[in-house]
Amino acid sequence: MKRIQIQGNLTKDPTIRTTKTGKRVGEAQVAVNERVRNGDKWEDGKPEFFTVVLWENKANGLEHYKKGYKVLVDGKFSTREYDKKDGTKGLALEITADHFAEVIYTKSTNNQADTTTQTSPTQEDSVLPF
Repeated sequence: MKRIQIQGNLTKDPTIRTTKTGKRVGEAQVAVNERVRNGDKWEDGKPEFFTVVLWENKANGLEHYKKGYKVLVDGKFSTREYDKKDGTKGLALEITADHFAEVIYTKSTNNQADTTTQTSPTQEDSVLPF
């Protein structure tokens, strides 16, 4: 099993739908930028885009997330080949999420940035590994 943890930004508002068999499934698009050093300054590298899939109860609260939110994702990683509109093959990077949480930056008393995570309102009982 391939596991992955990423931190990135939502590229659009997540969606939730119900399958033909009645299962709830949520989907979010997350962009991850690698920071690279260019001389004496840091720049964003080429972004990687992931489709995050959340099944059943894990999709609860997903409607509260919006484009631009910074999120942490932990789950199973897979790739899938697909046909693009121009006829060429593309490679989709997918994560079936076990945990999905918003990252919130706050200032501590010594003016340093602190990172905290916050689950969606209906995921408060989840234990996050990060």
